[in-house]
Amino acid sequence: MNKLSDWLKKKTDTSPEKKDSGDKPSNTPVKPSTNPPQQQHQTGKNHQKHHPQRPQHHTKQHPKQHPQQQSQQRNDQRQSAPLPQKNQRFKGNKLLKIIPIAGLDEVGKNMNAIEYGEEIVTIDCGLQFPEPGMLGIDYVIPDTTYLQQNKRKVKAMLITHGHLDHIGGLRHILPKLGFPPVYGSALTIGMIEKHLEEYKLNKQATLKVIKNHQPFRIGSFEVEFFAQNHSIPDSNGIVLRTPVGVIVHTGDYKFDFTPAWGECADFQKLAQIGSQGVLALMGESTNAPMPGHTTSEKVIAEVLENIIEKAKGRVIIASFSSLMGRIGQILDIAHKYGRKVFISGRSMMNNIEIGVSLGYLKPPKGVLMDIRKDNKSHPHHKSIILCTGSQGEGLSALNRVALNEHKDIRLTPGDTIVLSSNPIIGNEKAVISMINNLLRQGVNVITNKELEVHTSGHAKQDELKLMLKLMTPKFLIPVHGEYLLRHAHKHLAMEIGMEENQIIMAENGDIIETDGHTMRKSKSKVPANNIFIDGTREGEGHQSKVMLDRQVMSENGVIIVVFRVNNDTGKLIANPGIDSRGLLYLTDTPDIHHKCVEAAKKAYEQCHARKENSADTKLEIKRAVGKEIMQMVKRNPIIMPIIVKV
Repeated sequence: MNKLSDWLKKKTDTSPEKKDSGDKPSNTPVKPSTNPPQQQHQTGKNHQKHHPQRPQHHTKQHPKQHPQQQSQQRNDQRQSAPLPQKNQRFKGNKLLKIIPIAGLDEVGKNMNAIEYGEEIVTIDCGLQFPEPGMLGIDYVIPDTTYLQQNKRKVKAMLITHGHLDHIGGLRHILPKLGFPPVYGSALTIGMIEKHLEEYKLNKQATLKVIKNHQPFRIGSFEVEFFAQNHSIPDSNGIVLRTPVGVIVHTGDYKFDFTPAWGECADFQKLAQIGSQGVLALMGESTNAPMPGHTTSEKVIAEVLENIIEKAKGRVIIASFSSLMGRIGQILDIAHKYGRKVFISGRSMMNNIEIGVSLGYLKPPKGVLMDIRKDNKSHPHHKSIILCTGSQGEGLSALNRVALNEHKDIRLTPGDTIVLSSNPIIGNEKAVISMINNLLRQGVNVITNKELEVHTSGHAKQDELKLMLKLMTPKFLIPVHGEYLLRHAHKHLAMEIGMEENQIIMAENGDIIETDGHTMRKSKSKVPANNIFIDGTREGEGHQSKVMLDRQVMSENGVIIVVFRVNNDTGKLIANPGIDSRGLLYLTDTPDIHHKCVEAAKKAYEQCHARKENSADTKLEIKRAVGKEIMQMVKRNPIIMPIIVKV
């Protein structure tokens, strides 16, 4: 039996030791504090370190119970929880609403809203990288139409950690919501500040650094952050104590007993949160279909050390720039074997700078060197290059190296390339193409298929079950990921005793309502469209004519029909000129070209005889030429008539 199973067997039937009444949520509605949180220091205009004051609750004292009795009582309460019934009406005036704005039907753009009365807090505000069919799109952000319509209610934005799928939408959404305060850990706020600074928004934003396990108030909500292990330091889950019950959002997490940075998760604290009574657990589901336990970062460090120790030439390691713990491990290994580390990639350099400035990275003295000044002259067997591009991105450092287009790096036989990552869904072809280009240059390429050089930052099945056992929620709301992943999370919960109608399978835009006793999905929904970011523009995906045109052009091409007509009479001066792109060259197919010219000419002359306006004439030309193309080549291209008066 593995370490996790042993721990689970020993601990899941044991409650944390008894705490005083201040550790328990009040059964009465939480009232806003009249004293603002203490501010210890200020960086810039609006960047504050937040040391909240713990509110005092007064709860009824209960006779002391044996830990096993407490555990059994919590399980009994969960099993006997009132379940949602069809057309059931809630008692009371105010309901708590849990609204998944985005992140449930995709991997990325995570954002949830929790609403009570006239107050809303949000959790995370991420982006999603484009899927293969999103032609020309840079990324996708959540649809915040509902929040914009209610922006006076939005009191705070809570951020679990610093990955782009949790913070990448802030620069677009913060201005729309009137810059509500943003709360997060020190590293998370540091990364947000750097991100906003690039777009000159940092001075308008109010960024507040919080400490774990120090509750603070935001209106009717009492908020507490707790530490989680993830692939980036300073990751958190969030406890929201509301007037109707406790909501826990796990954030992204895994249970790593030997993490690259920080300590293992505080299981005693997690069990304590569960012992207070959790109304709903919003649990991440990214690795729910995967059995077992996620590999520890310590194992990855040992594999990387073995590669670096045995490499006779230069070692180039490509990884996610946010994997700060792994970056720190590589710096230490390099120092141990007398190698210098050169950094390539803007995001890698930015994140290392943030990590060093906040104390999350402590590079050994002299291990980091300037790639522009020293890389070419430094001995290869004493060098490590740490770079971006593990996903085969077109302009990334490693892809430019693979194409011989990097100004500072030229590969030589004997170099070892390590892709310390797994391809994100949709990036597989780009990664394979990049690897092919690397191998053509005579280098050795190591991926996670050959050696264990990467591990996920997300919990697998054993860890998800343990979280459920620790929290013992009345209801589970699987979040983070497509339906397949959340459906797997649902079945894990049912395996350990939850009933099917205690698990809320929501979709983006659903409104989940609860009065603290029952929970259901409302018949109402909020807008939850894809908002495409295309350069400096944004637009709703489902209404985007631009996206539709791009799709048609990619599959069917474009035909341009030019008419030269007399300015006075409107009659054709010559036959229409026709050109095409992405379909076929009409000049190389005389029969098709001739039929298209005749169809366009006939359509124009008929419209002119009927004295139709320009718009109707162009519409008829499109119909006539499109009919000929469909009959001859079975394609439906975009047709663009242009009428030039001479």
